[in-house]
Amino acid sequence: MDFSTGGFRINLKRQPKEGSVHPCSIKIFEITLTGLTGRIAWVYESEPDSSQCSVGLSINISEEARDHLASLLTRFLTEDGELG
Repeated sequence: MDFSTGGFRINLKRQPKEGSVHPCSIKIFEITLTGLTGRIAWVYESEPDSSQCSVGLSINISEEARDHLASLLTRFLTEDGELG
C-alpha cells in the first residue's frame, strides 16, 4: 500500500500489537532484502464488517540498505508508473 524508505502500510487479517517487532523481508525486482525486522508503528482497525486492519510497519535497516531500497522504489515507479 503506502510506502516510504522507512516503512510500509500493509493490510493484515490479524491485528498485531503496536510496538511489537517481527522478522520481515522485502523483495523488489530481483533484489530481496532479508534478515530485517519491522516494528509495528501504528494500527488502524478497519470497518467493523471488514476482516482486515491497516498497519504501519517501520523497517529497521541500515542507511546503506535504505538508500538501496529508495533507488529500487524510484526505479520501480519510473519504469512502471505506479506501485502494484
